[in-house]
Amino acid sequence: MNKTIELFEMAAQNSDFLREEFLRIKENKSKDEADLLDDFCKKLDDGWNISANVSDFALADWLNKGCFKNVYDMKEEQADELIKIELVDPADKDSEKEAAIKAHLGTFFERRTIFDSTFQDGKKLKYLALNIGGSGIDKYGHYCVIIDKDKVRNYSSLAFIKMDSALNYVKDGQVEIDQLKYDLANEECMPKLAAIKHESHPDLNESGKWELMLCGNEDYVEAVTIDNILNDHIASVRIKKALYNEIYIDMLMKVFKNEKISRYERYRLNFFKDILADLKKRNINPEIVNEN
Repeated sequence: MNKTIELFEMAAQNSDFLREEFLRIKENKSKDEADLLDDFCKKLDDGWNISANVSDFALADWLNKGCFKNVYDMKEEQADELIKIELVDPADKDSEKEAAIKAHLGTFFERRTIFDSTFQDGKKLKYLALNIGGSGIDKYGHYCVIIDKDKVRNYSSLAFIKMDSALNYVKDGQVEIDQLKYDLANEECMPKLAAIKHESHPDLNESGKWELMLCGNEDYVEAVTIDNILNDHIASVRIKKALYNEIYIDMLMKVFKNEKISRYERYRLNFFKDILADLKKRNINPEIVNEN
């Protein structure tokens, strides 16, 4: 497999196919169905963002250390910290780091590392999601971080992949380039990629369901970049109301009433308060999202 494939160039080269495929699909729809696809594209044109769902610890790290880290960056930093306190031998750093990455990725390790190693600067890839509202893919983390679109538009690299890249495009030890190359888009053609993906989805008929249809635990469109995503690129952080109530409102009330709470609950409350204070200090808006 050629290991110098340029993912972002491939995405740009797919634009003509996406335009033609979108027109072909519309021609085979009724006028109402075609208009619905156009409305969905307009919603994406006007309201798209990219988001990353992270844990509270990952969010605190992003805010305090300045940059969103992929798994390679994270384990590199952690290995260096362990070397400083002599818990890892520098001679063992590479093997220890690979073992840590494997443990972190679990069953996704082989697929993710095969995908990344296929492309130029693959270990710099950061995986996010296309988002038009809602709390994102919270199975990866309860904090949905929305990236400032103006910052994103200044990135030197940005591509969208129709489905989860590790799950859907790696087979028999290699990336299925012949499939992937038609499932990529740059920013300009991203709405058409998403419309093509969802043209037969039952929730397309209800605009109130578009947010979850596009980006949720069951399915999403990946957004990828090799640019650094700094903490001052964060526009807002979305938190489900149920979680906000559980770890903040309910715990505050228990503390106020002097009700018994565990050490873990108190730690969780204080950690959450620290995150809210850090967001406020950086003029980042926390959005409380009322979702089930």
